[in-house]
Amino acid sequence: QVRLLEQSIEIVDRRVNESGTKEPIIQRQGTDRIGLQVPGPADPSQLKALLGKTAKMTFHLVNESVSDDAILRNVVPSDTMVIESAEDSDKREGLPSKYAVYSQVALGGELLTNANASYQNGLPVVEFQFNALGAQKFGTITQENVNKRFAVVLDGKVITAPVIRSAILGGRGIIEGNFTVEGANELAVLLRAGALPAPLHVIEERSVGPSLGQDSIRAGQGDFMAKAKNPNTSVPGIPWYTVMFGHAFIHRAAVALITGVWWL
Repeated sequence: QVRLLEQSIEIVDRRVNESGTKEPIIQRQGTDRIGLQVPGPADPSQLKALLGKTAKMTFHLVNESVSDDAILRNVVPSDTMVIESAEDSDKREGLPSKYAVYSQVALGGELLTNANASYQNGLPVVEFQFNALGAQKFGTITQENVNKRFAVVLDGKVITAPVIRSAILGGRGIIEGNFTVEGANELAVLLRAGALPAPLHVIEERSVGPSLGQDSIRAGQGDFMAKAKNPNTSVPGIPWYTVMFGHAFIHRAAVALITGVWWL
C-alpha cells in the first residue's frame, strides 16, 4: 500500500509539473493521503480532470474476422474482447462505436518515453516515442501486420484504430483521436507523466472565500494548506478551493488526495 501511494505521489507530481503549474507542494500525509497545493487557476476543473484519469494506455490488434453484428451482440471468440470508442472518437465519418480487439496487449504504454501535442493536416494529434524495447516491438508488430488495424486503448476506450500501412521503425508514431487542442495537450501530459496505479475519484469538494479571516483559514484543511504554503504566517484574504480524491488500493485501503488551489 505504501509503495502504491508513493507511485501515485510521483505521478501526480509529474502531471502537475508537466501542466506548467509553478511551485506545487505535494506532501504525503500518513499512509493514506496526499496533500497537494497549486497556485491557480480560477477554474480547477482542468486540474481535477488531469488528476482524475488513470491514463493507462495499451495497444491491441483488431480482430477483423468478427462481424459488426457479432460485435453488437458481444459474441466474440475467447481471445477477443469488445471495447467501446472513446467519447467523440466514433463521430468521425465511417468509424465504428465499438471494436473487437484481441485481449492480449500487443504493446504497453509504459514503454513510451515521450509524447507531445502536434498537428497533422491542420488537426491536433499526439506524437509519441517508444524506448528501445518498445521501438523494437512496435517495428515487429507493424511489419507483421500490414493492412490490419491497430487499436490504441486509453483507460478502456479505443481512441483510434488506424490501418497499418507499412512497417514503422524507429519507435515513433502519431495518435489521431478527433482531439481538440486542449485534449491533445492533456493526453500528451498524461502519457509523459505515466499511468496511475489506480484511478482517483472526487469524494469531497468545497471552497473557502477571501472574506474569511485568519481563524477560519486555520481551521480544518485550510490550516494544513496554509501552513504548507507558509508555516510561520497566516494567509487571510486568500480564496481557497479544496477537493478530495480517493481510490482503493490493496486490501481496499482508502487513499485520498487533497488538493488546495489558491489565487495569487
